[in-house]
This record gives sequence, structure tokens and C-alpha cells, in this order.
Amino acid sequence: MYLLTNDINVNELPPMFEADKELFKYLPYNNLKIEGVHRNASKFIAFISPQNI
Repeated sequence: MYLLTNDINVNELPPMFEADKELFKYLPYNNLKIEGVHRNASKFIAFISPQNI
């Protein structure tokens, strides 16, 4: 999965997440949680949430 924004510093999160390296958990209608390890930032947790319209 690629992040489609340039607002994220690549030194903090990877530009691409890989299913065999990160843990993905989907919470329907809430968010996608991604846990992993980045070479510069160590362990991370990222959330991708839908915009509230």
C-alpha cells in the first residue's frame, strides 16, 4: 500500500507498507491500523481514517 500524500515525512514513516512486514488491522467504518518498524523512526503505529463528511 502506498501513501498518496506528501505531507508525511519519509524519515518518520515508510512511503510504502508491505503486508508481510507490517501488521494491518481494519476496523470497519473507523480506521485501518498499521503497526511496523521503520529504519529511522523505530516502531510506529499509523492510522488511516475516512473523512467525516
